[in-house]
Amino acid sequence: MQKNLEDLQDDLTDPINKIPARLEKQRGMLEKQRDEVLQEARNVFLEKPEGLEEPSYTIVQSLDLYEIRQYDAYTVASTRTSSASNTDDDINVNVNVIDDGMAAGSGFNTLASYIFGANDENKNLGMTMPVTQTSSGDMRFYISPKTIEDGRIPQPQEPDDNIDTTTTTVASTVEIVPIPSALLAVRTFRGFVTDGEVARQKDTLLQALEMDGIELDVAHGAIVPHVVFQYNSPLTLPMVRCNEIGVAVRSSDNSDNDDSPPTSESLKKEWTVDDDDEVDGSK
Repeated sequence: MQKNLEDLQDDLTDPINKIPARLEKQRGMLEKQRDEVLQEARNVFLEKPEGLEEPSYTIVQSLDLYEIRQYDAYTVASTRTSSASNTDDDINVNVNVIDDGMAAGSGFNTLASYIFGANDENKNLGMTMPVTQTSSGDMRFYISPKTIEDGRIPQPQEPDDNIDTTTTTVASTVEIVPIPSALLAVRTFRGFVTDGEVARQKDTLLQALEMDGIELDVAHGAIVPHVVFQYNSPLTLPMVRCNEIGVAVRSSDNSDNDDSPPTSESLKKEWTVDDDDEVDGSK
């Protein structure tokens, strides 16, 4: 209200020039908002939203069930949303699912707040795609280089002292994380992303890779980590939603050379597997 009064007083100092200029500015803002609403309405029917940037990659090979992509290095805003732990207790499983679902929603809101101005520059970085969730329990938003000035990425605001950061149900902090270049096998699927659907799609992808002789870029006997890419808003129709699951693979050049170091070392931040998750090869 105070700002509106100040603007009005300023306009009255030169009404002939300032009032038309302000009206023109407001008209431009309304047209921009209208275009954004129309674009969002169109995106409900699109496989991928228009006008949003995503990490750069090159398609190395395209097959019926998946494609191999070489991703360039990029940067994300990341927050922890889940402990990614498993248990055989049915009651605890149900509790974990509810907690992780709440944490995912909180994590999305936390990252969105950072992207839209909750940073040390109060800068709107703009929405990008996809929203990434890792099997280690992280949620990530891609940060477009086009929004970065002078090579400096705005840093997240300090978390509120009243937020309990010790629980896994509250995504309370945002980290800026560089993601190294990676060779991924990626499978696309439709509908809603659920734990069961992710497990089914991952099994299909791993079986296809095994049949095609594609070597996974993980330590022998370790659980295969994955990332899930989600491109659409919650309003998008399920039958056109574009979701993807990706796992790291080794290039054919490296697989033929026993002396070549696995690229999984450079993907440590991307593909973290706890020691407790490793499979005992002696069993």
